[in-house]
This record gives sequence, C-alpha cells and structure tokens, in this order.
Amino acid sequence: QNVASHRGVWHREGNTFMHFNAVQSNGVLHGVSLQRYDADHQLESSVFAKRAIFQRGTWQLESVIETSFKGARTYVNHFPTKTWQTDLSPSVLSVLVVSSDDLSISGLYTYSQYLEAQDLNSDAYMMSFWKKAFQPISTAVLVLVAISFVFGPLRSVTMGFRVFSGVVVGLLFKYAQDLLGPSAIVFGFNPIYATVIPISVCLVAGIFLLRRAR
Repeated sequence: QNVASHRGVWHREGNTFMHFNAVQSNGVLHGVSLQRYDADHQLESSVFAKRAIFQRGTWQLESVIETSFKGARTYVNHFPTKTWQTDLSPSVLSVLVVSSDDLSISGLYTYSQYLEAQDLNSDAYMMSFWKKAFQPISTAVLVLVAISFVFGPLRSVTMGFRVFSGVVVGLLFKYAQDLLGPSAIVFGFNPIYATVIPISVCLVAGIFLLRRAR
C-alpha cells in the first residue's frame, strides 16, 4: 500500500515502487523516485525527477534522470521533461498522507477502489469507510438500547445502575468493532461484517429488552 512519514511518502503501483520527498495538495511532487521491476523481480529501470506537475490529466516530470538496466549494461538518459503515465492522481495523493480515520467517506471509497484496481489490500480503508457509513445507524441502535434501559426490565433499578449498564454496553460495542476490524484484515472476511455484527447484536438486545417490558 503506502507509507507516509517525515522522510517522504512510499507507494506501490503494480511493479513500480515510488517515493516522493514532498507532496503538495495542488498537484505538485518534489523529489520523485520511480523503481520499476520486471516479472522476475529484477530492477528494470530507475527514474529520478526533481519535480512532477499534474497538468491536463497527466503528470509531467521535470529534470529527469532515467537509468535502464539491460543485462550487464546500464544506460543513463537525461530529459528536461518527460510524461509519466500512472493512475495516481492528486486526489489519490491527498489520501496517501492522511490517516484513514481522518478521511471523508468519499475519500475512503475513492482510494479503496484505486487500491483494488492495483490489486492491493484495501481492507483497512474499507473498514473505516463502513464504520463511517454506518455511524448514524450505530448511534440510533445505541439510543434504542438506552431507551430499553429506561422502559425495559431495568426500569425498576436505580438510575446509577442504569448509567453504569449503559457505559458498559457502549464500551462493549466499541471494543467489539475495534477487535473485529483487525480480525477482518487478518482473516480475510469482508470488513462490512466487522461493523454490522456489533450493530445487529445491540439491535436484537434492545428489541428483546423492550419486548420484555410489555
């Protein structure tokens, strides 16, 4: 996938590994390094450009040094400018340097689709996408559970115990999502289940407690 740090941004697209010293939100890259590998994982070419600018839907590399490796021979070429064909766009790049928890729903979905198109693992971003997409439903279900404490079997106990029970349910809900999320990534099941399962359990529990009050 990608790694962002104070030392720049690493990213992979197909057999090309990329490194950018700095990424600007206006579609400008500084210190662009591209390492291309063949099907046998042998280094095929190495490209370095001082800067890359996104213009008219394509990237233009500036001050380019391209090194090609063919057998035992090495060829070095210099270009003032060179077109760079890639699916990486400024909108996708803006996602690379932001944590998945801080992205918008549309940004998460767009980047997840890009990763899937590159045959990369998008589970972490899809997990965050589904959590944010189901956030209104999660809130409504937790409210239902809280109502069941007031009108359900717990209506006869003290207010302090109701508050305590509500806090416990809220923590269990959060921990369930936090545990199921990494489990989805490790065991390979659909990330949507990590969000839907805790919601479904709380929904069933809330409905059950309200029905017992009748």
